[in-house]
Amino acid sequence: MPKSVGATKRISTQIVPVMGMTEPVEIELLSTMKKLGTVRSESYNKLGSISHWGLDWKKAYPEVRSFRTPESLGLPSKLMEWTVSDVAKTITAQQAACTEAVIKKVYKRFPGKENKKNRKELCKQLKTLALLDNPLLHRLVRKEFQRGHSWVKNQIVYQQGGYKCKRLSRNTYQLELAGLRRGKRNKIVVKSNRKIKGQIRLIYNTDIGHF
Repeated sequence: MPKSVGATKRISTQIVPVMGMTEPVEIELLSTMKKLGTVRSESYNKLGSISHWGLDWKKAYPEVRSFRTPESLGLPSKLMEWTVSDVAKTITAQQAACTEAVIKKVYKRFPGKENKKNRKELCKQLKTLALLDNPLLHRLVRKEFQRGHSWVKNQIVYQQGGYKCKRLSRNTYQLELAGLRRGKRNKIVVKSNRKIKGQIRLIYNTDIGHF
């Protein structure tokens, strides 16, 4: 189970194995993953187009909720929101990588001091939907930016408020994860040499059929 812990200016990832859980908990977690897989797929389809260029991940959830409600899948709002935010952050990163690649092409196409003003204007347009009105930028972005799709149905993202961590022994902790029903927690035991904090991602390894 990868765990991302946010620091001031960096992110570290720790992989911690799941040591145990009851069968009912496993069944619910797998069901939740399947439901969130639908959310992830639909979020990519909605937000992963150029029409959502310059996406603010903090505003992504209302966009998705306008056509897919958590109630329609039997999901708590927060579990769905955390998944949508995770997708939006990935798309934002993809857009940033595309922007960097296009800027390099703009500088290569318009070199020299005499083109400084033109380059500056193109780079400015690239940060907004104004790029859609510029044939050159539109073409370059479409070439670099591959619209994403997701078939991921084996993970759940939890923010700090979605779980509790309790130490059982020197190298084992119990996580109480938010469940499908309000007030219900799914308990799992993980192996770790430190208390788990921040955002976590519970992943089911389909290759070995285990968390």
